[in-house]
Amino acid sequence: METLKLEIFRFYFQRMSSRIRNFAVAVLSTFLAWGVDVLLEEKFNESSIGLYIAAALVATWRGGLWPGLLSIALTIGVNVIFFDHPYLSLAVGIHGFERLILFALIALVVSILAARIRRNQQQLADLNSQLEDKVKQRTAALNESNRQLEAFCYTLAHDLRAPLRAIEGFAGILISDHGTELDRDTA
Repeated sequence: METLKLEIFRFYFQRMSSRIRNFAVAVLSTFLAWGVDVLLEEKFNESSIGLYIAAALVATWRGGLWPGLLSIALTIGVNVIFFDHPYLSLAVGIHGFERLILFALIALVVSILAARIRRNQQQLADLNSQLEDKVKQRTAALNESNRQLEAFCYTLAHDLRAPLRAIEGFAGILISDHGTELDRDTA
């Protein structure tokens, strides 16, 4: 009973730690994009929206749709908190809400598509695994069927030897005793 409880605890702990890691990737990728946005403000001020979309894509690809949505929400939160700082490419006070709304829509679409692609890839991998298992099972069944067929053919050939020898013997006796009386058409 104690072992079962321990196994259940391990299962849930591994599951929770995996989820925590996935959300941590979302947080880290978002703040990495924010840091790069701040560091490269002069060169990429107008085009660093791609950094945040990439962060959402990485979070979605690694952890699924919910970490991707967390990354989008964190990006929006950071850029709303720093409302009027010119060094952020999505700062609402400087660039208006249009850029933030555009980012949110694009990142949402990218995240949904990435999650769908990832889910479809997993389903395809599962189906391939099932197909390989079926092929292995059917190959084993076919090999067993061939083995049984070979055993049956061997038994049949072995069992027919004695009657064929008897027929050959009787035919030899018939030819030796009455061979001259038989014409070519009956022989």
